[in-house]
Amino acid sequence: MAVLQASSADPDLARAWEHLKQFQANYKRKTIGLRVSVIPPDISKKIQEMRYIREELHNQSGLQVTFLNSHGTDQDLSLVVDPRERVLHMCSQVEPLLLTECFTESRLACCKKIGEGVYGEVFMTRPNPTSLEDATVLKIMPIEGDFDVNGEPQKKFDEIMSEMITSRELSNLRNSDQSKNWTENFVHMLNCWCIQGRYHQDLLQLWDQYHEEKGSENYRPDVFPDEQLYIVLEFGHCGSDLESYIFNNARDAKAVFLQIAYSLAVAEQ
Repeated sequence: MAVLQASSADPDLARAWEHLKQFQANYKRKTIGLRVSVIPPDISKKIQEMRYIREELHNQSGLQVTFLNSHGTDQDLSLVVDPRERVLHMCSQVEPLLLTECFTESRLACCKKIGEGVYGEVFMTRPNPTSLEDATVLKIMPIEGDFDVNGEPQKKFDEIMSEMITSRELSNLRNSDQSKNWTENFVHMLNCWCIQGRYHQDLLQLWDQYHEEKGSENYRPDVFPDEQLYIVLEFGHCGSDLESYIFNNARDAKAVFLQIAYSLAVAEQ
């Protein structure tokens, strides 16, 4: 059986190990007669690889972010000064698209609202009603408006850009071909758009259905005018959210904890 060994030269892994020991200690105090198992071998193997990553990444001088411009060629994002232009470059666009160009009839036909946040709505497209294969999640966030939404000011281009870059960079950590520093535990970002327009009636109906079933704390999005701008981030569907997931046993909970600790260590690099 594999046992985790934390190197003092690897502070990220050492911190994760200390958190794990505290987690085990707290869990044992609350549990009678339950044996917490050792780390599963596949997770232990990945954690062991972390000690070899730090030296390799030490000489990297910083984050270099490049995106495909509208002509399909790489362009250094740092060369673009205007926040609006930077966001459009990240979306491989020259101008905002119409909302209907993103939420097409075929997409709306298999779409439903699945969640929300202060800064936007979350919809899922599910082409196959019997399977989550090819399902995607669309996060739509209003920006640059001159009125509050859900009690908060709308984000500006320079503010939303940080979320877009973070989502893209964490998604890129899924690519094991580019670096030893990788993990599949961050959501896969598939696409992003800057769009403009009033909420489509079909989207409003999906919002109403969610509100009737679960109750919404957000403003009904019919408040947005024709000139409203949005950022849409499209992600791969990752299954059940951790907040509502019910663990069957301590081993499952421990395995998830270790995956989270490992993923955060990878991201911190």
